[in-house]
Amino acid sequence: VIVNISDGVIKSEQGPAVHEYGTKPTDTSFESVTISQNATLESGSSVQSDILITNDNAPAEEGGAADSKVNVEGGTFSKDVDDKYIDDSTLVAQVDDDGKYYVGGKAQEKIESATTSVKVENGTSVSKVPANVEVTNNTNNLITVNDEPVSKGESTTIPEPEQPSKPSTPSFTEPTYYPDYDEDVEYLPPVEDDEEEEPLYMVTCRTLNVRMGPGTSYAKLGTISRGTLVQGELEDGWVKFTYKGVTAYSSADYLMKVDGDLSGLHVTCRTLNVRAGAGTEFQILGTLSRGTEISVRDVLPGWYEIDFLGGIGYVSSAYIG
Repeated sequence: VIVNISDGVIKSEQGPAVHEYGTKPTDTSFESVTISQNATLESGSSVQSDILITNDNAPAEEGGAADSKVNVEGGTFSKDVDDKYIDDSTLVAQVDDDGKYYVGGKAQEKIESATTSVKVENGTSVSKVPANVEVTNNTNNLITVNDEPVSKGESTTIPEPEQPSKPSTPSFTEPTYYPDYDEDVEYLPPVEDDEEEEPLYMVTCRTLNVRMGPGTSYAKLGTISRGTLVQGELEDGWVKFTYKGVTAYSSADYLMKVDGDLSGLHVTCRTLNVRAGAGTEFQILGTLSRGTEISVRDVLPGWYEIDFLGGIGYVSSAYIG
């Protein structure tokens, strides 16, 4: 049996909205259920989840959507979605404290119209959050909110966009005069050399500490995740760069200098979604398994543009190393 739920409301007065019963723990007649798009699940019990699959083959202590018979890609739920039913990069959020949990494209749609608050329960990035909305990171990793990093357990409020200032009345500037031209003399105004850009470094470990100074004795400012690119200067085994508007340092042992060469990168998680755009709200084009080498076309905030099936796809940089 294969079940696909992409629209409509499934509501239970007393138990889970979707509940599969098997005659034996080894029953293999049930293959999979996929929940996506505009599906809405509401369970009648305050303690039970919206989904209960008796013969699911993914142990709760292991987790991972790739091992489960259930795959949640989108929709609206009355309870939080079990980690084993959802991919690491899929967005799950509560919006304006209405008691519901939104997944995938439905989550992004609700976030763009939020008025007070957004609580991110799963995923790696949130975009297009309106001004004055507070965003809380309830995941177990660093996320980006409107392209700005927010650490685990922290909150940020989106500021009002800056208003353009009125142009001031231009003041007269005395022109620079050069001597009369002489064809036997080379007269050229001085040209300032362009400053050499600082090199790029990529995080190679799962989570890297960011500190106030070049040493483990300095206070920690936050963390950055695998695949994140920083631009900085190498100093005695530490890379100095700008983090949230201040000068920060991270150990060079966990940073790889890329110099514009992003060849040889591989997928580091079990299953990674490839999407049609740089964000979890975009359609999933397919998946890549752990160890697959990717060909990077461009680097975007938190995402890589890659070659995929003869075209272009996008993957989260947090799962590339």
